[in-house]
Amino acid sequence: MKKKISLFLISAFCFSLSSTAFAGNFTDVGSSDYCYTPIMWAVEKGVTNGTSTTTFSPNEICTVGQILTFIWRANGQPTPTISNPFTNVTDKDYFLSAACWAYEKGLVSGNIFNANAPCTRSMAVTYLWKLSDSVAVSPASFTDVPVGAEYASAVAWAVKNGITSGTTSTTFSPNQPCTRGQIVTFLHRFSGSPTVTSANKISGGDFYVSHPNIPDFGTFSGVSLIDSDVKGNTYYYFYNNKDILNANPNKNVLSDYEKQLTSNGFSYYSTFESSDGPLTLYSNGDTVISIGTKDDTLGILIRPLSDLTQLTTSDGKYYSQCPGVPDFGAITGTLPTEISPRSDGGWTYTYNKNVSKERLDNYSKILSSEGFKIVNAMGNGYGSNFVEVTKGNITILFGETDTSIMIAVYFD
Repeated sequence: MKKKISLFLISAFCFSLSSTAFAGNFTDVGSSDYCYTPIMWAVEKGVTNGTSTTTFSPNEICTVGQILTFIWRANGQPTPTISNPFTNVTDKDYFLSAACWAYEKGLVSGNIFNANAPCTRSMAVTYLWKLSDSVAVSPASFTDVPVGAEYASAVAWAVKNGITSGTTSTTFSPNQPCTRGQIVTFLHRFSGSPTVTSANKISGGDFYVSHPNIPDFGTFSGVSLIDSDVKGNTYYYFYNNKDILNANPNKNVLSDYEKQLTSNGFSYYSTFESSDGPLTLYSNGDTVISIGTKDDTLGILIRPLSDLTQLTTSDGKYYSQCPGVPDFGAITGTLPTEISPRSDGGWTYTYNKNVSKERLDNYSKILSSEGFKIVNAMGNGYGSNFVEVTKGNITILFGETDTSIMIAVYFD
């Protein structure tokens, strides 16, 4: 149980000053590398992360399971409409949805999915070519690509469209395994080589130029940024607490800043008591501002409110990511403050602890009526209590802290 509870607690918190990692922090990717911008794009879009908080491993071989997962994510992570056709793929495999979607789209076939096989250059361009409706193209003149090869048209299409070129002027090396750096480069080009915002730190004097209705905390408090970044639609700003105190003796700067936010149309949204300290969220119905402190650093995160709610259920009864699990938010009329995937393939949903006992009891009754059974109840010694319920291969951890209700779902 300790492992499950730990994973649950870690994934429940939506912002951590100690663990925030940005694509530009990879020590094994330089700005002059051919795959630098594609890697920044892949991380920004959620196609893939690094192999650690500081490394991307661009030269590591990419497997079939990995490339199809990357392609699936780049296409918006669509939910497959078919049952699992593979005899060697289970609900515990991270690539389950990607593999089923790839089968549905005709990228792969058969009942065996070779997830751990290296993805070759011919395989990579064939996947992308099939996604482009297998457009007919005149064969390319590579000595190692026979005209009658099943991948010949895909190779010609990839070269014509600038996805990749040959390894020499006369060879394509169709059987050469692809690296992670190469795969995200192919995908970036396939997507039209979009610009990347996270490739560079925010620079210039007007750091909040993209949010004219949000008062610049640095200007408000009279301090300078110590770091900043942009990742997708999310902006990160970091300040030194000591600088703030020195510039504002005998003042409660955060309280004054909150008043300034209120006058600009923002109101209190929720509070999290994370292991890194308190995190407070404010919203104007469109944008969310998160403010948290860790040691000597104050962090301010600005993002669209839709980022918090876009994964909510569409049918009003079940979580869209976890069919068969009653949706706590839909049943209690409470919007989640955070939805995040778990490392074991499940999901964590976090809500403000402002739900009435009557609604909590109603959710418990619905769980019971749908066949969920309580198998464990516990406290972790830090003010959090958990109830574990199961039904078939579904396990739900229902937890409460002083400020939040957290529901973790995973599948055995």
